[in-house]
Amino acid sequence: MFSQLVQRFSKASLGALLLLLVVSRIFVYQVSPLRNPTFTPMSANAGSLVWWLQGVGEGHWIMGASILAFLFATNLTLICWQWYQSLTINLPRQNAWLISFLLCIATWVLIFRGLWLAFVHYLLDQWLID
Repeated sequence: MFSQLVQRFSKASLGALLLLLVVSRIFVYQVSPLRNPTFTPMSANAGSLVWWLQGVGEGHWIMGASILAFLFATNLTLICWQWYQSLTINLPRQNAWLISFLLCIATWVLIFRGLWLAFVHYLLDQWLID
């Protein structure tokens, strides 16, 4: 019962995170300085030219990318862990929980790092960070 609830929640939250990703991507595209015809790349003036986002620095954009990558990595790791648990046979092995835990942590780190690099690369492409 509890595992089914977690499985449904993780899939529903993945859908919500995908929607958040699409909205974030559209938002970043809309506030990108590349949309301004007077913007010249390679002039050390990255950042949004929208007046109400003038105070948002590079650290804020990177923190947003980190939060989004953290949420996605946690959700995808939970889904992968549930899938892995359904495939494994529950044989009594010594330190099986430790191996499973370390595999879960390694999966999270790899997913987080890949997503973070992809999100920061997109911010660099849009000239919101230098």
